[in-house]
Amino acid sequence: GLARSALPVCMSDEEAAELQAAGLLDCSVNGYQKDCTTTCGDPIIPTIYFFIFSVVATFILLQLVIAVLMEQLNGSAEAAERERRTPGCLKLRSYVFERLCRRWRHRALRKLSALAA
Repeated sequence: GLARSALPVCMSDEEAAELQAAGLLDCSVNGYQKDCTTTCGDPIIPTIYFFIFSVVATFILLQLVIAVLMEQLNGSAEAAERERRTPGCLKLRSYVFERLCRRWRHRALRKLSALAA
């Protein structure tokens, strides 16, 4: 299939045995007859590579999902804080009320210091 077209020089064990039986492939080493094996390499290395790749890819995707969730949670908490309203008031937001209190306190302290002087 597709993998065979990507690796044209890779030969399976069955294909090597067929070619050896037909006399088209000689796998003897220093005059000793030896069965022909695959030319696709050692299967251990791709297995280890695939395992490491899977673990790293899963870790990266997990970190990405966690980062997106944390960003959404932080954004929703900030939005809720901005929209927090003062109890008993429908239109007055908390940050506006706090700003009014700071102004009122500042002006009251200025007037008290002016009266004391």
